[in-house]
Order: sequence, then structure tokens, then C-alpha cells
Amino acid sequence: MEILANPKCPECNSNRLYKDGIRYLADGSSIQRWLCRNCGYRFSQPNVKINIATKSAKLLNPSANLTEKMISSTKFPFQKGFNSSFLFGCEDIRSQDSKPHITKIGKSLNTFPHYNSDGEYAVKEKQPKNSPRTLVLNQTVETKSELSAGATEKADIKGKILEFLWQLKKEGLEDQSIKTYDTVLKLLMKSCGNLEPESVKEVLAKKKWSENTKVLVSMAYSRFLEFQGRTWEAPKYRITRKIPYVPLESELDTLICGARKKLTTFLRLLKETGLRSGEAWRLKWIDIDFEKQILTLNDPEKHGTPRILKLSSTLIAMFKAIQTESERIFNGDLRAFRVLFRKYRNRMSVKLKNPKLQRITFHSFRHWKATIEYHRTKDILYVKETLGHKNINTTLLYTQLVNFESDEWHSATAKTTEEAKKLIEAGFEFICTTPEEIMLFRKRK
Repeated sequence: MEILANPKCPECNSNRLYKDGIRYLADGSSIQRWLCRNCGYRFSQPNVKINIATKSAKLLNPSANLTEKMISSTKFPFQKGFNSSFLFGCEDIRSQDSKPHITKIGKSLNTFPHYNSDGEYAVKEKQPKNSPRTLVLNQTVETKSELSAGATEKADIKGKILEFLWQLKKEGLEDQSIKTYDTVLKLLMKSCGNLEPESVKEVLAKKKWSENTKVLVSMAYSRFLEFQGRTWEAPKYRITRKIPYVPLESELDTLICGARKKLTTFLRLLKETGLRSGEAWRLKWIDIDFEKQILTLNDPEKHGTPRILKLSSTLIAMFKAIQTESERIFNGDLRAFRVLFRKYRNRMSVKLKNPKLQRITFHSFRHWKATIEYHRTKDILYVKETLGHKNINTTLLYTQLVNFESDEWHSATAKTTEEAKKLIEAGFEFICTTPEEIMLFRKRK
């Protein structure tokens, strides 16, 4: 494995990177994985070896805009190749009165633009009967006319899954839901080798998944069977609804204040608005009105309602500090960004000796927002609109979490209108004005 001296993130061109493990390839080689500390983008280290078919095509047509496909080994098992029209600079194996016969044995080898190192081709010249001379391109193997039955069955299942996912797309399902179906079906295929009902039941019985996970897997598989015109007797699992974890505001503020600029802005946005992480990640700069200090969400998740949300002056200033010319506010992969947050959160938990921080996720900010808004307003419809819930029963869950009888408060005072405005923007609640004309405020810890 070759390691570049100064690798850079292909997304933001930053050299502030974490090593994110090593990926081992089928040929025994390995490549370094990197995680960008600036934007959260995960990528593999590029290697200096290139696909010889791609290189040949570029030499034949230098003006073509081709992507060089990287491979990790230079041990090409080639003895002789095709003529120069296929592999540039290789030996021509044709004779004057005979032409080579190319026999396909497995998958194609170096077929441009795709390369598959598992492919096998044998190239033989026409020779007199019983001639010992045979030229082999990849390796000396016996000719096989068809794939094994197991491989064919597996390819058929993958094809059915792709057709099913495309059908879901045509039905208007969201991309995130389609990814969930894809993940579930591939996991089942990996666990049982096929997608037959009895095999799936056996996997569900053996796996130590939660009841909710098994319900999700059963529902996804049932819809896949329905697509094929088949049915099965699904196992009976029950969904158990859990009370969401709601952290203290001080714990959220601790994570917000200790993070780097981009993560700090993202966490502050989740806390103030109660957005889902996916909704916040897809925001564009045109969705923010810096003068009116409002955010317009027109692309909600889970068929939620579009909404307009008020932003604080502090958050507006944070947005201006990270503003770029790109269309979206946050770029890169949300999953990699979520991994970056978990690593940071765990470090803070150890540093501050507070294990409860490890329970905080992006969605915990939404739980906190729902709970605190209902406590402040006692208006369940207002909370429903703020969160963009489609069903009010989902919002009613947060009314069970409001039990602040023994909670402690932060107190603050203001003498001028400007000081009072800053306290309100910071989340303080006005209580009263004293005879000395001092305004009292409080905020829950």
C-alpha cells in the first residue's frame, strides 16, 4: 500500500484529515481510508497504479476526457496481449494464415470503461491439430461455458432487488426510504444466501435484533414479495414505542460550544429550529433571509409540512462566518458528518466525565426543542407545526416528557431594552419588572 505524503480532501481540498481505517481488497492489497475533519467527507486514498485498458485508450485518444480507474497492484498476470488496437504496445499474436480465437471464460477483463479483476480470458492461436502452442492472456485455465448455478441465482436475486427499488422510485417513495429497503434486502441476502420465506424466518429468529427492527425487516420483505406476486406468513412481532431521551440544555450547549465552526453551526441550527438532521443538511443559502432572520423549509422529510422558522442573531452571525459560494450550506456526506459528531461527542464525554453525553444524537436536539416548546406554550398544535409532524399523535408523545417541578433555573437581569432583547434571543423568559425598573428573566438549566 502506497501512502501519499500530503493527501487532501477531494470535497473541500482540506488537509486536516483523520485516518479512518484500512480497506483490504480481494487481491490481498489494501488502501487507506480518510475522514475529513473539516467537512466530514470520507474517501479512499488514491493509488498511483492505473487500469491498463484506460491508459491504452487515453494514449490512443489523448483528447478524450477519461477517468483513470485506480487499481492497487502492478502484478499483472499477462504473458501476451491483443494487438495494438486493444492493448497499446503489446505483441501482435496473429499469424499470416490464421487468426486468434478469443474464448470468454468468466467476466470480461479490462473491458473499457469497466475493469473486473475476477474476469478471465484465454487467447489461443489456430494451430495444427495436437499443437502444444497456446497463448494465455490472464492465466491458464480450462474453458467454462457458463456460470455456476449459485452465482446465477445470486445475480437473479440482485436483479429482482433492483427492479423492486426502481418500482418504489416510480411510486414516488423518498430516496431515504428506498435506501432502507435496499439495506434490508441486501442484509437478508447476505445472511441467508437467498430470499426465500423460510430462510428469512430463520434469520429473523436467530438475529439478536430488537422487536422494532424485526418489524421493519418483515415489512420490507413483505413488500418485496408483493412486488413479485408472492405472499408469506410473516412472523408476529410488535412495535414497542420508547420514550425519547431528552438531554439538559446545558449538555447541548456544552457540545455546541466545544465543536469546530461547521459542526457548531449545525448543532446550533438543530437546537433553535428542531429540524431533522436530513432537513438541515439539505438547506441552501437561498432558504435563509439574513435581513428578516428567518429560515424557510420547503423540502421537509417524512411528508412533513413546510414551515418558516425564526433564527437568532447569534445563529445568523454563525452562518455568515461559514458562508461560501456553493449552493448548499452544508456539503459532503451526512453519514460521515454523523460519524464525526459521534467521535467528538465521545471525546467530550470522557473529558468532562459525563457519560450521558454519549446518549445525545442529532435527533436529541429535536426532542429537546419539542419538549421545551410545549412546556413554554402548552399549545400542542403550535409544537406540531414547529416540528412539521404529519400526525398529532407523534407530537403528543412529548407531553409525557414535561415534568420540570424540581428543575433549576438560570436568572438574569436587564436594565435597557437592548439587554432585554439579547436575553430573550438567548432563550430567557421575562418574569417581571422590579420597582427599581430592572427586568428579571429566567431560563431553565
